Amino acid sequence: MPIYYDSSSLLAVLLGEASQRTIISIWESDSQRNASILLEAEAIVALRRVAGISGLTTDSPRLKARFQELETYLGGVVLREVDRSVINVLRNTPELANCRSSDALHLATALLFQQQLDEPLRICSLDKRMREQALKLKFKVVPE
Repeated sequence: MPIYYDSSSLLAVLLGEASQRTIISIWESDSQRNASILLEAEAIVALRRVAGISGLTTDSPRLKARFQELETYLGGVVLREVDRSVINVLRNTPELANCRSSDALHLATALLFQQQLDEPLRICSLDKRMREQALKLKFKVVPE
């Protein structure tokens, strides 16, 4: 079954959070992985923010390893640009006004992916507000 990843799920893996194993298990269970280009942008910013808080320099081997891991994961995802079609979904889906802009863009992108699929698209997110909004849009949300 195809799956859409938001940034919270990938960052859990990259930052070694407690939910890392669960997300990796979901990742490995499916090869049809989808996301917005926002996934990459938000992951880059978050990795740099965490590195700065941890006192890591930009040439730190640890930070370089995390960016390499990010590139490896991104290589297994179909990334969709934020383009006019995503904006049109925002315009035509009033329910997206009830969430943060980045979540609205993620969900608009997921709705576009869903239009191209013959089976339901699941949303993989650890973010409570994103999960709630995805459920309101009739997506199945993982992890359960």
